Amino acid sequence: MKILHISTGFPLSYPGGITNYVRALAKAQENLGYEVHVLARPEKHAAHLNKVNVEGYISSRVIPFSLKIVDKDPTSDQVANFLSKEHFDIVHFHMALDFPMQFLRDFASFGVPYVVSLHDYFYICPRISMMDVEMNICREVDVQKCQLCVGRLDQINLFRRAARKLGVVLPRIPSSRPKQRLEAMRAFLQKAALLLPVSTRTAEIYKQIVPEANFVVEQIGNESALMNPVAKTPSDKIRLTVLGTLNKMKGAGVLEELMKSVRRQDIEFHFYGRVHDGYEKRLRRHGLVCHGSYVPENLPTIFARTDVGLVLPIWEDNGPQVAMEFINNRIPVLGTRRGGVPDIVSEEAGFLFDPDNPSEKKLAVTWIEGLCIAQIKEISARIQRLKTPAQHAARIATLYNKILESVSVFDHRA
Repeated sequence: MKILHISTGFPLSYPGGITNYVRALAKAQENLGYEVHVLARPEKHAAHLNKVNVEGYISSRVIPFSLKIVDKDPTSDQVANFLSKEHFDIVHFHMALDFPMQFLRDFASFGVPYVVSLHDYFYICPRISMMDVEMNICREVDVQKCQLCVGRLDQINLFRRAARKLGVVLPRIPSSRPKQRLEAMRAFLQKAALLLPVSTRTAEIYKQIVPEANFVVEQIGNESALMNPVAKTPSDKIRLTVLGTLNKMKGAGVLEELMKSVRRQDIEFHFYGRVHDGYEKRLRRHGLVCHGSYVPENLPTIFARTDVGLVLPIWEDNGPQVAMEFINNRIPVLGTRRGGVPDIVSEEAGFLFDPDNPSEKKLAVTWIEGLCIAQIKEISARIQRLKTPAQHAARIATLYNKILESVSVFDHRA
């Protein structure tokens, strides 16, 4: 089988959730004997990916995250020519940040069956996160709201950069472009052989737009499933840890409320990563221990110093890999019932709550206040690990083969 993964917008070596996943999946598929290619932004330095073929691509007109909605871009003809030359059996989309609307709307005309993994909300939200210009969460797609949220001035890069620098919101001048974009994306998604939302909640949101599409919820494999859980470093404290980026959408406000409410002196809150939106000073005042940025090689040490993981998004976080890392290291998780968190953290693996419900937030505080080492060890012992990249790749191969079999039957009948 000859496979093309499309993960544009970043070099494949970029240490982000989606690029980490695509690298792991591509390697696992190569180990299964497939010929694997990845289309991504060019690498500044050579990246070693065994026998995976990495092709560089940058758009001449589309600027990722700019909010400027581009209809056409002649650069995308390079991809069309590449597809025609290489004769792939299947194309698997993960990120499409460098493509204009027309390319995606008309992709089916290239005659290659394609699959779309729904890692985020890029295809139905120009801001990608389903959070509006004022950082309010969207639980569904409202086209009228989109036309104000991504208005005419937002699509002018100079104005948007100036507004961001000054910390102001641009005047809301409605634009029809988000509606046109959504129609192009709807056509792209409808014609896909398969949509692979990474969580149940992601599927629910996308089904609002393409209810008749072929969905299979498929949680990704994570390399942390291959790690051996580390022994805990001794401590007379119970250590609750947040990893990654900490801002409003990632639950910095929720963390602040929890810290203000917890009274036990032997409970410590730790954070590894980067804090945004001015939260660091406030959280430090409430006792948060900030350790700064980390690299993957630091994770065993971090996990050894963690008794409970905190995963607190207020947005519909599709499939937070940090939750997977905690679970795969048998660390109980206190999490919000948002996005993909409930798919990853079962009732046996910790405690989930609705961050918008005051009663449930009180229950979360009560859960923290009642923690003891014996209870944490009991929860840890019953945590089941998630899929490895190899197990996930085998599952994806099964789905690919079903698609190719159906295409073969259709061609034979034709």
